[in-house]
Amino acid sequence: MEQVQKENNLNIQQNDKYNEIIDTKNENQKQLKFVVISDTHCQHEFIDLPQGDVLIHCGDFSYTGEKEELQNFHEWLLKQKNKFKYVIIIAGNHDCTIDEEYYLNRGKIYPKKFLHTSRQNCYDCKALIANENWIYLEDDFVEIEGIKIYGSPWTPESEKIWNKIPDNTDILITHGPPKYILDKIKNFKEQEINVGCQILKQQIDRVQPKFHLFGHIHDTYGVEKEKNTFFVNASICDEEYKPINKPVVFYYSI
Repeated sequence: MEQVQKENNLNIQQNDKYNEIIDTKNENQKQLKFVVISDTHCQHEFIDLPQGDVLIHCGDFSYTGEKEELQNFHEWLLKQKNKFKYVIIIAGNHDCTIDEEYYLNRGKIYPKKFLHTSRQNCYDCKALIANENWIYLEDDFVEIEGIKIYGSPWTPESEKIWNKIPDNTDILITHGPPKYILDKIKNFKEQEINVGCQILKQQIDRVQPKFHLFGHIHDTYGVEKEKNTFFVNASICDEEYKPINKPVVFYYSI
């Protein structure tokens, strides 16, 4: 059953499989259909992805980054490839074994959860995610059918990292949100606070991409538009890690 709802002054068409930003649809132009998900945390088997041209995952496909989790995600993603012309993914903070330095530093903070019962082989873990089966972006750029897409997995504030975003980026993929946009959480006093990255927000103001796709903050799934940029928090899981949200679909003219 389909219905159109207003969300932050945008028209969002909701159906059983996905939520569609119909403001981006133009039947008079040739367009690519994008399907966006994030923060699936090993719950990907519960997602019924619609057919599209481009699938984008904004990171946190695992829970602890163990090789078995990544292998399971790898096998699931292979099964989804026949639905899409392109598959693009970045990592998130939970996918820590893809970066050995980050993995070891993360383990110092959360040794039981992130160093596991035995140390993970980060080379093997990364090979499951960064391979020829799809496009893996790590502070990197890809152009598909004239659309320039930049992806970065980092969540901490870093001017050095965010300065790398090219000026001509059409679609920006990060794991975390910019400051003040779909980034609210409740602190221990049950007060809402904004936890997005201020430096990232400044760089978005510089670049002005047409779309910024992210996740990380589970409670603020949704879509906003500021100036000429659509912002999409595509977190599938809620704060209790239940996969309650749907993929977000938008269209891009080529």
